[in-house]
Amino acid sequence: MYKKILVPLDGSAASECVLDHVHRIAGKGTEVVLVRVVAKPTYDYLLRDAQLQACLDEEFTEEAGLYLKKAAASLKKAGVTISTCVLPEQGPVADIIQGFAKRSGADLIAISAHGKTGLIGRLLGSVAERIVHHARIPVLMVHP
Repeated sequence: MYKKILVPLDGSAASECVLDHVHRIAGKGTEVVLVRVVAKPTYDYLLRDAQLQACLDEEFTEEAGLYLKKAAASLKKAGVTISTCVLPEQGPVADIIQGFAKRSGADLIAISAHGKTGLIGRLLGSVAERIVHHARIPVLMVHP
């Protein structure tokens, strides 16, 4: 049914609950793309050394890549292609995910309703809610 399913993960167990659902709906010939946006903190006030900042940024990106590979291993299914992508972009996470979905040709975004956002997310609005309200493709939202 779906040719390419985009699955944003944030590293939390709550975000990973969507993987079981994706495993069930992904059919032969489906490509599943696991994505993690790496929100890099600003070090300007702590670190003045640009080389050290770049090193830390690279470490965050590597960690995210390893996490996605581990999550991908749990999704192995015959006939399903699984890939991973770390997005080290800056900006609103929902916008980054939606932009990537468009660029990659995804025809479904599968996301958990709750990730790491906690109280701040409830006050400002969650990434999942923003994706549901603004996505140009279907969204499967799973509650943990």
